[in-house]
Amino acid sequence: MNDDVLMFIMMIFWFAGKVLYYVFLYWLITGIFGIGRQNQRYRKNEEYNQHYQNNYQQYQQADEGQRLSKAYQTLGLREGASADDVKKAYRQLAKENHPDKNKSANAQQKMAEINAAYDTILETMKKKN
Repeated sequence: MNDDVLMFIMMIFWFAGKVLYYVFLYWLITGIFGIGRQNQRYRKNEEYNQHYQNNYQQYQQADEGQRLSKAYQTLGLREGASADDVKKAYRQLAKENHPDKNKSANAQQKMAEINAAYDTILETMKKKN
């Protein structure tokens, strides 16, 4: 065989070895540090989404007046509050009840209720405009 062909084959094997080395390192590092935490975050988000869906469906099933009244009560506002007041109340409650800051058992459920109430109020405001 020609020396150039042998050199080319050796370069291919060297390159393939480097690629496999870095793939192995990536696999090892994500296995140790990444995958478990990503799955934990995913499960946490799934639980939150389930709470949010349940609360949002409850708001949807109630008639319009009760639903809106309950949404304002959840945010601690009087009915007919301005959009700025709704936004301020939502942000304040979100800071207090966010599951990353509030370690209580029902923090996710409370945050889902707050989000559903905020969405309900915003929907009705958009419908009026």
